Amino acid sequence: MPSERTLAETIEAFPEFHSIPETDETARDYSAVQGAMEAAEQGRLAEWAVDFLESHGHPYQPKLFLPGRRFEGPTLTDLSSLKRLCGPEKGMLSHQDSENFWQQISGLGRKIDDGIMPAPLMVGRGARNFLLCDGNHTFEALKQRGFEQYWTVSYRAWRLW
Repeated sequence: MPSERTLAETIEAFPEFHSIPETDETARDYSAVQGAMEAAEQGRLAEWAVDFLESHGHPYQPKLFLPGRRFEGPTLTDLSSLKRLCGPEKGMLSHQDSENFWQQISGLGRKIDDGIMPAPLMVGRGARNFLLCDGNHTFEALKQRGFEQYWTVSYRAWRLW
């Protein structure tokens, strides 16, 4: 269940996240929670989501503007309520070879261990399900480190695809 919390409260609640290095080339990605919060306050969350996904080369971002989409967040969400769509397992919507999948998770895990806050997870919310549309590797790295909740930006739709 999502809950409201400020970025400062999150950093306080999760001491794993200390400072975000200003000079780090990846700081743009990992300061995205704050960017999403600011965009939501300005009524620009949909624009932020598309800009964020385009900057990461995701092919499905045009589908975000289908009729019926409404963006919400960022909110803290129980990770147990999300379903990963990418990975090496059979039946994944986006299949990735095992070695590459786990290497990416390991790299993200090291950044989390170093105190860098990952970008919010992007979640598609249908009538009865919550599907992890972006952030599958981050999701797995967070779960492996014992996180039970993390920030999500979600969008509602009649159909997810």
